[in-house]
Amino acid sequence: MIYSVEGRIVKVDNRFFEKKVKSLTYQYQGNLFPESYYNKPNAGDNNGNEIIYFISTKPNNLLVNYGDGNVATKEFTVSGSDFICGLTINTGNYPFALPQHVYDDGFEGLRNITFEFLEPDYIKVISFEFVKLFASLPVDTIYFKNLLDLTYRFASNIVTVPDSFPKKIQKFNLSTALVNELNSLPDTLFSTEMQNLNLGGSFNLSNPIDSNFFKINNLSNSITYLSIQSCSISLLPQSLSECVLLTDLRLLRNPIRNPEVLEGLLNLDRLYIDCDSFENGLFETTLLTKMETLYLGYMTEDLINEISLKWTGFKALRDFVLFFRIVTTNSLFQTFIENFYTLCTENGFLDPSSTEALNTGFPEQFRDISWGDGNDWFTVENSVQAPSGFSLGISNGTPANNAEKIYVLVENYGHLVELAP
Repeated sequence: MIYSVEGRIVKVDNRFFEKKVKSLTYQYQGNLFPESYYNKPNAGDNNGNEIIYFISTKPNNLLVNYGDGNVATKEFTVSGSDFICGLTINTGNYPFALPQHVYDDGFEGLRNITFEFLEPDYIKVISFEFVKLFASLPVDTIYFKNLLDLTYRFASNIVTVPDSFPKKIQKFNLSTALVNELNSLPDTLFSTEMQNLNLGGSFNLSNPIDSNFFKINNLSNSITYLSIQSCSISLLPQSLSECVLLTDLRLLRNPIRNPEVLEGLLNLDRLYIDCDSFENGLFETTLLTKMETLYLGYMTEDLINEISLKWTGFKALRDFVLFFRIVTTNSLFQTFIENFYTLCTENGFLDPSSTEALNTGFPEQFRDISWGDGNDWFTVENSVQAPSGFSLGISNGTPANNAEKIYVLVENYGHLVELAP
């Protein structure tokens, strides 16, 4: 049975036709498109990472209507097993892309720029990086049913975002892209197959209920990467603890008070968090045995003094990110050495091949860790030398100062320690 309205077919054999959308329209204001997020107008002055690109799973064609009567077309270029096309400021960096378009019509208001695809169902990636966009993002991305990755990174002038997402989407990046922070996450975000979510600097999540942040556990069966830096978070919702597939969590520049919510995220191997607002000290790490890379920014003396007791779960720890922002003074550096030495020597093994070490399941724990920095305050008063009674691979001896403790950690535990010149 076929039904029609004003001559348009809307249903065949009890199945509704899907709306076929082939284009996306963005808004822009300026004399050049694309234009650098860095306000550098000329191709020779840009930072080299300004790019708009689309990835298609099969051969495709792009038509760009610049909104001034000019259009351009370009065939997608083979890229591995996919096909890629886009626009850029400097085609020398991105030969698959159309060059920057110059407007000479004198129009100074917002104009529409439309990207039309010959085969929209083949599009799996839409990405705008370090190029300016304005006003509203298109809602029609929801009709790109095979879209997996939608990125608007450093787009700077966006006002509103769609409240609907394609069901299959796995990655959404909206970092440093808005004129003003939004106060609520779209509901449909939590009905996707999201694996990688970056909302840094674009949302105010200070109220976990009003912001919808508490719904994050709806993504617990898929999400592995979450970056919500600079989102005014003080209280993490307890529901975040259910997202146990997370391997990479970035929470910097948030005054977080309750980091204990993170204690059950047993697959984390990378964590960025500022800890100067912690209310109850360091969180427990018993289950965090996969953690390799840490940024615990702005540690206080009290927190550093908890390291030897609270970091015992970090059995896979290998390095720190921006160590000079974790330990910010020479006095704190001395306290760190003392506590880190205790942690590593009391929990690590001089002989990782020993039966005792192997029986723990973590024979290499607290070995081969990189730390320190070349900044002026990362110094020790004494010479870095072997302490009394030291024997390579057999005994740590009795270190008399922090310099000798560093020697032990380097020689007997394989640490790489960087000090000021």
